[in-house]
Amino acid sequence: MRPTLSRLIVALASMLAAILAFPASAQAAPGWQPYTYTSKWHCSQASSDTSIAAVSVCVVVNNTATQAVVTVTNTRSSTIQIQAPTLTLYSVGQALSTVSCNFSYLTAHQTTACFGPTFQRTCSQNAQAWAKVNYSLPDAATWKVATGWSPTWNMCTLAKTR
Repeated sequence: MRPTLSRLIVALASMLAAILAFPASAQAAPGWQPYTYTSKWHCSQASSDTSIAAVSVCVVVNNTATQAVVTVTNTRSSTIQIQAPTLTLYSVGQALSTVSCNFSYLTAHQTTACFGPTFQRTCSQNAQAWAKVNYSLPDAATWKVATGWSPTWNMCTLAKTR
């Protein structure tokens, strides 16, 4: 009985060490969630038609880690509906991942974001994100569409100051 208990303790300790040494990458797709903008975020200007929503496409670069993010702000005083059928992260001209962000409602003046998976890239590479976001009033028959690119950002480059 003692050898089995010892092996179990060693196995649990090994799993705990692996979790602490290699934490999971940040990823929230396909759901929308609150976010905190930092200097590691490099975003496009908000979409030009902001009568319903302001959409911005971002690439987050933290040394050698990068991910695509799309943000949506409801500019109205009533609820809107949103979805991002496409959020893609590119590096050196190649798509690393494409995710879809689910349909959701966004209450008045609320801001939310959808995150793609995190990837590791070398310092000599760059990253850029592209997104397509659909949004409308809940009773509207048609959706408005916003598409856009984030700025291209080199890995390991210090964040710009605002």
